[in-house]
Amino acid sequence: MKRWIALLALLLVTLAGRVAGAGPIELRAKAGSLPVELQPQTGSFGARLVVENRGAEPLELEVSLREGGETDPRLPVGMRARFVDGGKTALLKPGEQREIEVELTTARGRRLHEVYGHVLLKADDHPQAAAGFHLAPPGAEVGPAGRHLSLIWLVPLLGALVLFALRGREPRPGAGRMIWVGASGGQVALWVWAVSRFDPFHTRFAGGDGAQLVERLPLLRGLGLEYALGVDGTTLALASSVALVGLLAALVSEDARAGGFSLLIVSGVTGALLALDLGLMLAFWLVAVVAGVLALAATDRQLARGAALVLGLGFVLVAFAVWQLSGTATPALALDGSAAPRVFSLLELSHGGYVPRVSTVLGAHPVKVVYTCLFLGSALTLGVAPFGGWLAAAAARAPASLALLLGGAVTVLGVHALYRIGFAAVPNGAAWAAPAVAVFGVAGTAYASLVALATDDARRFPMLALSASAGAILVGVASLTAAGLQGALLIALCRGLTLTLCFGALAMRRDAPGSRLVVALGVVAWVAAAAGPGTLAFTGALSSIVGALPTLRGLALAEAFALVLLSASAVRSFRRAFSAPGGGAATLPPEREMSAALTAAILLLVLGLWPRPLLRLIDSSCLDHAQRVNPPGALEIVRQPPVGSQRLAMRR
Repeated sequence: MKRWIALLALLLVTLAGRVAGAGPIELRAKAGSLPVELQPQTGSFGARLVVENRGAEPLELEVSLREGGETDPRLPVGMRARFVDGGKTALLKPGEQREIEVELTTARGRRLHEVYGHVLLKADDHPQAAAGFHLAPPGAEVGPAGRHLSLIWLVPLLGALVLFALRGREPRPGAGRMIWVGASGGQVALWVWAVSRFDPFHTRFAGGDGAQLVERLPLLRGLGLEYALGVDGTTLALASSVALVGLLAALVSEDARAGGFSLLIVSGVTGALLALDLGLMLAFWLVAVVAGVLALAATDRQLARGAALVLGLGFVLVAFAVWQLSGTATPALALDGSAAPRVFSLLELSHGGYVPRVSTVLGAHPVKVVYTCLFLGSALTLGVAPFGGWLAAAAARAPASLALLLGGAVTVLGVHALYRIGFAAVPNGAAWAAPAVAVFGVAGTAYASLVALATDDARRFPMLALSASAGAILVGVASLTAAGLQGALLIALCRGLTLTLCFGALAMRRDAPGSRLVVALGVVAWVAAAAGPGTLAFTGALSSIVGALPTLRGLALAEAFALVLLSASAVRSFRRAFSAPGGGAATLPPEREMSAALTAAILLLVLGLWPRPLLRLIDSSCLDHAQRVNPPGALEIVRQPPVGSQRLAMRR
């Protein structure tokens, strides 16, 4: 009862704040509702708003756009807002109405993407009024009627619901597996379409805060929550790898009954990666964690309790950080222009970072507390040593498909939180904690490598290797350089592929002990797990260390030594798992395991030798993230000279 009373009080306070903040200025769309849609015109896009003075006195109004700054723009170049008579200011008598024109002038050959923005009206001694606008240029794949990214997380969710409904009542043998593989394949196909529509050269300086294929709808206005989805290069790459891991897990699974929880895990992780609203991200994150724990509980309750403790604690820490971030003192506007009591939108938090309302949280500076909680929650989810014990136990005792999803999909949420939340919303915290994060990463790699060197269970080694390579991810993140961020992301992208190849090689070694092809795949698998040369993991580890050399030279060299130790443990583990004689004639491995293992091996080798397609996809996003924590100084900003000075120079 007390909880409901508190929620009602919060709602009343929110409504009261809106009424108190309502001034004599009313700003609305001339036609339709807010946010107003910019329509195509001759060489431009435009729309009109209506402002009315509802007060008893004349008002001197000034119209402007919420543009941001030179190093932190909110809108693309060429946008303007003015009164219809051409001026920026106007005197409105009581009851008088005027029209405001919002326009984007386009240049020939320029690529346009979706734009969300706000028009501001200011008057002395009165609260400012704001109205949202939206532009979806011709050829844009999303907008008010587009829901393409929604389909990407809905497809596996619908597949999971169908499998839950058909549990024990399949119309024919194999129907469950067909639905599982079909939903996973459909999601991969949707991601192929998304990659084909993605513009790798689009950055936040071109508008849209660097996000593409954006979907935004108001969800809970009283709390400032939105249904907001979008991708940049990093999220597109991570989410695509999760979809591929989901398909590979469906191919290698021996029990179709696990398909429901597996698809639910993929749906939750995908939604969390796509979410541009932190509240929505936490909702999807919770779905993925609960689905993973329930799937483990069906096979091993003790293992499920351990995973629930680690993943649950990681979720709680990230949720605490998000709640603190939502209380930023920076003014926030909802999609339609109304004032938002809290800020959950990453698009809002990415401008200026976290500005706390209070001086201390838990007795320390709020930025330090928030980033510490965010980092610890991400480290727990990522499985960095010494927090990776539950992953090794899952590899040894859980079905291969479930272990693959936990290690290759759920753990990706930790990397995503460090990128999308840490660099966008808490850049000062990321810069402050960088040395400590790097130390934690080096220690984690060394610890996990030593544990892997001492273990005799070949099935536990891949997870221990992933826990060790997670340290290299932290070193790349702590480098605060674009090269280091690229390396960390490449390591994260190959986690699922490495696990698929390792588990597949072990399974095929058991079923086809005399196959030389299986031994060759085992070599590739163990080399990739140890970040060995020729694989995508090696490219990522090398880029991570090289990127950290300018800022963390000693720790970067220490990480390189720890990875050498991991290679030694890989050699020992491989000898124990594959060097024994086959003990039988050469037989063909099972078709499903072979197809999944070959796919993973080819991708690891091809992208390791030619990583340019992945780098092209993530280049702009990594540069954006690096610039958030290392903004250019005043002397590094190239300003465009005024038009008059250009003409004078041409005359001379």
